[in-house]
Amino acid sequence: MRSRSRSPSSTRWRANRSISPACRFLSFIANKKANGDPAAYSFVLRGYVRHWLGNVWTEYDRIKLTDLVAARTQADPLPRAQARA
Repeated sequence: MRSRSRSPSSTRWRANRSISPACRFLSFIANKKANGDPAAYSFVLRGYVRHWLGNVWTEYDRIKLTDLVAARTQADPLPRAQARA
């Protein structure tokens, strides 16, 4: 039986799971690795992500997502994990 080894990329992904997805995109756009070191990511791909993320933020603003979240937080101040315990 052959043992399966984890690829370095999946290991890095698991190590960075605690970082929010938005922070990962922002660090990619800034050409930084997760630990803050300089990276050599593609300028074109970073431009695509920058444009896409700008569209996402614009849509969040259009639907007033922060207002929806604030209203939900005021209505239910306890996070779901605490409410179940």
